[in-house]
Amino acid sequence: MSDSIRIYFDVKDIETAYKELNGDEAVLDIVSFKVYESSSKGGTYKLIDTVPYDSKLSYVETLFFSDMGNWYKLSYISGDGSESSLSEPTISEEISNLIDNIIIDMQDTDRDNPAFNEEQYISKIRDAYGRLTQEDNLSYLREKHFGMISLLTRISCCYDLAYRNSGNFPIGLPDGISIDKGARVEHYLSIARGLENQYTQIKNDVGQVDIISGEVSGNPKLNSTEATRKTYFRDASRIRGNRYAI
Repeated sequence: MSDSIRIYFDVKDIETAYKELNGDEAVLDIVSFKVYESSSKGGTYKLIDTVPYDSKLSYVETLFFSDMGNWYKLSYISGDGSESSLSEPTISEEISNLIDNIIIDMQDTDRDNPAFNEEQYISKIRDAYGRLTQEDNLSYLREKHFGMISLLTRISCCYDLAYRNSGNFPIGLPDGISIDKGARVEHYLSIARGLENQYTQIKNDVGQVDIISGEVSGNPKLNSTEATRKTYFRDASRIRGNRYAI
């Protein structure tokens, strides 16, 4: 199980909001952060930790999470003991990094018009991790799993995209490209089948993943180009940066 998770914040944004509320001369005095956790983005958040503020860091770390794939909110405690309102929901650095890896592998880099949002990616990551390890708590997730989790998540995404294209779901294509519905469906099904074959071959070669150690002896480096064709997603120069809680 991962020892701790990191949740990022932007102290400049906190200071700006504080001055807007209390006037330009007000001095922000953060003593600590409170960390709240929920199993869903819109769910009920429960206090799990209070972490002393370190002005040299732009994140808080906590050991007391129940699932790395959960959602988190932060509040800060001022020198007078008062508590701020809760931040917007955010996710741990570890899950954020995994989602960014999958987004790049999927070439789903237009975050203003994404094929899947963070909630959908987390759900698919959880399903993929369960398929890989028979464990649904993402607290056991390690970086060693990322390649296989990305592969399985992309399989699920491709099946979803094939389903969308079989109906009347809108999907964006780059300017100048026109592809009939049947070709789009077959495109995503073909990718999914290729990735399924790759996953099966790897599983046959290395066996079951150890969920505690993360060890997969002989696990080869996955080549995302082997079973992937030209994407139909719009290209973007870069994905957005760190996801900040506040």
